[in-house]
Amino acid sequence: MKTRYKRFFFPGCVFFVIFLSFLLRNHYYPAASLEITATCDKRIQAIVQWDTGDGFNDNETQDITLGNEAPLTDTTHTVKIERIGQRNNRAGGTDVLIVNVKTDKNKVVALSEVSSLAVVNLNSDGISKAFLLQRDGDFISFDADFSALEIVFLSGTFAGKAQVTVDDDQHVFDLYSPVNTFKPIVINKRFVPGQDVKTVTLPQLKIKGLLLHSIDLTHTFKLNSLEMVYSNGRTPLQFDQSKFSSSIGFGDIEQKKQLFHPVLVCIQLLLALLISWLSYELAGLKRRLALTDWRSVLTCVFVQQRLWIFWVFFLVSTGVFSLWLMAYWPGTMTNDSFDQWVQQKTLTFSNWHPYIYALGLAFLDQIFDSPASLAMFQLLSTAALGSCVFWFAIREGVRFYLVLPFFIAFVLSIPVGLYNISMWKDIPFSVLTSFFAFILFLLAYNKKAGRPVTPTWKAVSVTSVMFAALCLVRHNGIIFLFFLPLLLWILKLIPNRWVLRFSITSLILFVFIQYIVASALSVHSRTNYNLLNVTWKLGPILALFNSKLPYYSDNYEADAQMIQKYMSVEEIKDKYNYLNTAHIFFSKFSDGNVSYDGERLLNRFFIKRVADNMPMFFSERAFLIFSAFGYKYTSLWGNDLYKAPKDRDFIHPITARLNLSPRSMGLFNTLNDLVNRSSNYAGVFSARFWIWNPLIPLVAITTVFLLYKWLPITALSCLFVLFQVPFLFLTIQAPDFRYMYFIYLFAYMLFPLLLIELHSRKNHGGRDPL
Repeated sequence: MKTRYKRFFFPGCVFFVIFLSFLLRNHYYPAASLEITATCDKRIQAIVQWDTGDGFNDNETQDITLGNEAPLTDTTHTVKIERIGQRNNRAGGTDVLIVNVKTDKNKVVALSEVSSLAVVNLNSDGISKAFLLQRDGDFISFDADFSALEIVFLSGTFAGKAQVTVDDDQHVFDLYSPVNTFKPIVINKRFVPGQDVKTVTLPQLKIKGLLLHSIDLTHTFKLNSLEMVYSNGRTPLQFDQSKFSSSIGFGDIEQKKQLFHPVLVCIQLLLALLISWLSYELAGLKRRLALTDWRSVLTCVFVQQRLWIFWVFFLVSTGVFSLWLMAYWPGTMTNDSFDQWVQQKTLTFSNWHPYIYALGLAFLDQIFDSPASLAMFQLLSTAALGSCVFWFAIREGVRFYLVLPFFIAFVLSIPVGLYNISMWKDIPFSVLTSFFAFILFLLAYNKKAGRPVTPTWKAVSVTSVMFAALCLVRHNGIIFLFFLPLLLWILKLIPNRWVLRFSITSLILFVFIQYIVASALSVHSRTNYNLLNVTWKLGPILALFNSKLPYYSDNYEADAQMIQKYMSVEEIKDKYNYLNTAHIFFSKFSDGNVSYDGERLLNRFFIKRVADNMPMFFSERAFLIFSAFGYKYTSLWGNDLYKAPKDRDFIHPITARLNLSPRSMGLFNTLNDLVNRSSNYAGVFSARFWIWNPLIPLVAITTVFLLYKWLPITALSCLFVLFQVPFLFLTIQAPDFRYMYFIYLFAYMLFPLLLIELHSRKNHGGRDPL
């Protein structure tokens, strides 16, 4: 009995220390905003900055304008547009280019007649023009009758700040943008002296300091009050209210925090339990391996069965993959990533993207508060799986020199290196898909070799958790839920009683996570399933309306009336093409536009009209799926951390602290140049076509599957991967490489598995069916 207690003493101590560390170090900060009440005698362009640990910087900021406003009167106004010679830190110049100026009475100011403006052609035919204020201090002025004025500027990397003055009322606009784009500005308000109230949303993070200052420090204002506003109260910040100032700062912010947030505590508790269980397993290795000393344990773990090869492969692949993280620190993120990062920080989850991924981020964030924690987890998982497959091939007798080229290709793969550090749910989905394909191979291989596997409850429990994660981490993962147990049962790869136990355990976990936990976290109430269910059907629907040949329908008028709520048939024909369905979806079918009844009508139309017009449906689907195979319009990879927070499409103060910060600029420049060269499209002879093309792996996997009579074991693992492809064909929404990444990743492991089976056939003198 004492021995048993001793076994649990060490993991118990680990649990206590880890849980206490999480509890005291990581807190939940309720949503808060900063309410600013100020009196101004002129319009004040100001900035609010907050310090979350990196000091005050240009990223964690919010621009505000202090001053009351009233509508412009419909009279004659004097307008002055000036290049003031100012820019933000990201801009490469102070250029001000005006595209056009128009009043609400449709009067267009003739910029071409202003001699001081330089004409800039925006395209080769000279039809589209912009007009440049050539030097700092240059301006144009005019009088016009209006109550609203629209000025379209050209934003870009060399654009500075423009000052627009209407009747002595000054407005300053920052025209910088990481890409060239039109920036329309509408002025329909005038400044009114007096008291003004502005509210700035703050991040749900520990705030160490706040700073409010006017952009032009010669412009002062009288601050009446400054309060942190929460859902259940206010916390005033203390300062001298009698003075006019242009800048005021605060340290040691009295910020509300919740030490025992139930969701956060559950996450910390479960993670501490997981770490303590792992420590228990490690501490018990000597006993379970029936060895007398720890030196023998180390020999067993690192040397026997040529395991040293696995560890060399693992260290090499981890080291190479880590170079990508060092170059793109703290990882790569897009709008989807920002959304899920905000969810795990605010603990408000939705199922637009499967919430389990954001929940997983919350677990990793307890260890290291950075996207780099996820990048490290993903690259370690990929390195471990790949190294295991390559080591297994060598252990089973495949010559080292035959395996080595595939290992080198795996380690040096540009897509694998980049995707390891990308915050997308597609990466764990792809790793788990390849893992279970390998598990099927392993079970079938052992059965054929006369050593069938009989699982244990521990192995079944761990595998069930991983399988439930595979089914949940991407919406289309659900199709595996019954397919894998079916394969195990039909092929009798493990005893039927264990198939049943695995199936029931996995199903219970799936239901528990998808419904019970999700309901407790209010996931479903935050998810517009009406809209979500339309996403994959919209492309075929729009393709029918856009078809040059009329599609078959028994009531065209009813069809047009049904879609008219979102956009007219004429607008569809004008704007739709196969590649911009996502843009149309978010602009026309946005959240709140699709009701339950609207979803039913769209579903009814989809089912009936697609069934009546199958050639058009398959045409649209085929175009999308084949566009993902190395085509120039395929989306390969993205990183919005390149952009400053103000320039990102997804704006939230929590993400302002996330920025591209290479640990080595030399490494970043080298790898970034490699990425750019590999992704440039120049036909079938370009690197993009061969490096970023999942068609080649798909053909290889399909070929091996079709050779199932001669290669039944490898074909089985290929079947598991290929099972996803028909469903992807039906539901793909855009030509995006990441949707196909599971095919691409598995292809690196396919050839070692193939070599194992060929070596086995050679040694055993022929083919044995499963």
